[in-house]
Amino acid sequence: TESSDLLSTQRMLRVGRAGRILVPKWHGRAFERRINFVQTVKREPRINLPFLFPTNSQLVSLQTTSFCTSNHDHIPPTSPPRPEEQEKNWVTTLRQKADPYVRLARIDRPIGIFLLNAPGAWAIALASPPPLPDLPLLVLFFLGSTVMRGAGCTVNDIWDRKIDAQVARTKQRPMANGEISLAQGIGFLALQLTGGLAILLTLNPLCIGLGFPAVFLMVTYPLMKRITDWPQAYLGLVMSYGSLMGWAALTGTLSLPAFLIYAASISWTVFYDTIYALQDKEDDLLIGVRTTTILFGDKVKYWLSGFATLTIGGLAGAVMVGPYTLGWPFWVGLSAGAGHLAWQIATLDPKNSTSALKLFKSNNRFGLVIFAAILLGKLWYLI
Repeated sequence: TESSDLLSTQRMLRVGRAGRILVPKWHGRAFERRINFVQTVKREPRINLPFLFPTNSQLVSLQTTSFCTSNHDHIPPTSPPRPEEQEKNWVTTLRQKADPYVRLARIDRPIGIFLLNAPGAWAIALASPPPLPDLPLLVLFFLGSTVMRGAGCTVNDIWDRKIDAQVARTKQRPMANGEISLAQGIGFLALQLTGGLAILLTLNPLCIGLGFPAVFLMVTYPLMKRITDWPQAYLGLVMSYGSLMGWAALTGTLSLPAFLIYAASISWTVFYDTIYALQDKEDDLLIGVRTTTILFGDKVKYWLSGFATLTIGGLAGAVMVGPYTLGWPFWVGLSAGAGHLAWQIATLDPKNSTSALKLFKSNNRFGLVIFAAILLGKLWYLI
């Protein structure tokens, strides 16, 4: 009968501590059928087991959900979330709130940090006594580049939030789509500038004095695309400013090599940002934004060739009048850098935005090649 089957089944179970049921491994399929039968019995005690799969090596311990003698199914109370679940939810919430600010500062796209840091790293490497550059200063400048690049992106998006909303590539930026309000963007900018000031105050007085004009250039850059066809040149003044500050931080002065590196970096910035702006050429024409890409038109490759030549010539001149003589590895590295710029020009398809973005990002390698060339040139000269 149903009751005798239930009693027989209960005898087959050995109840342990805390209501746990120990299932012998040798009961097999007959035991499973008996339990399934008992589960279908109404008005009798029910046994809710999460699974019935005994192992071959040991007894399987099963936690019972409930033993209930009521005529109704027992619904266990909802348990509070575990501490680790609460922590996970808190972390997830924090990440979701921080995500728009990460995208606003372009932290998820570090190519701009490397491009901003390169001129300063070149200047520090060239001005440092052999054999190696000042490593703590390089780290400090990299941190400064990270903070100030984020601040520059924030300023740009504050000024261009209405323009960005009309451009396919930029309409999902946090300021353009409303994820971050104007007041929140300004507050975030103030926080970034405070971090940049903290780094600046660790440098010598000349560097501190040079830092404030850099902020003015950064804040006013987004306006240039409204009033001139050469916003990329003005961006070069901003992106290359680290070469002056790097030289001043190490030597306490400004001399001709620093200005030659600055000029070469400005030419390089016009080179790579003209390529970058090819992605938005059609949208810029529609909304009236002015860029060198539009100015150069079908002759963009000729203009790029000229700026590439000025870049290589400026770097060569800075080394020739610099305080230390560099060996032949520098000239090999500089030639490799020239070849990289030539490769970009040769493979550029002005009508292909994917090609333009890929070539723009490759300029990070140019910066590394020049930095390595300066280091190897100094090491070879010592040998």
